[in-house]
Amino acid sequence: MDARRDRALGTIARWRAQHGDKPVRLSVALPEGPGMDLLFVALSTQYRKIGVELERVERKADLTLIDEVAPYDSVSWYLGQVSCARGVHCDEKAEELLKASVSTGTMQDRLNLLGEAEPLIQAHGGFIPLATPVRWSLVARRLNAFAPTPRAHHNLRWLIKE
Repeated sequence: MDARRDRALGTIARWRAQHGDKPVRLSVALPEGPGMDLLFVALSTQYRKIGVELERVERKADLTLIDEVAPYDSVSWYLGQVSCARGVHCDEKAEELLKASVSTGTMQDRLNLLGEAEPLIQAHGGFIPLATPVRWSLVARRLNAFAPTPRAHHNLRWLIKE
């Protein structure tokens, strides 16, 4: 971590030297809520250590946290979260492939187009994972057969033994 911080400090120092010692500021859009308030404080503290000031905004930010539960299991949903249509910094060729995948004739053609789009999106660097996706589950001891689901949605009536 120290080596990464030192490298970041060097990068920021070089950028400032090239830009008339201008301060480095990034805007961050986070959803509302006490957890997001704590996250912003933590991020601000960490970024300040490398010479970057964060400003919290509602939209049109340099960095936007996407905190959503996938409504269904689909690679197109995940890739669509970082598409140009969402108003994020994106790869235009990948966007063309995503659009083409919606109107293609066969599932195999759709998967091929999505397979071409994914590495372009990753190489573009418009998405920075802050952490592994996490979903919390609080379950009472009287519930049996609880198992996490990929969508963080549980039909509770099937968990109670009658």
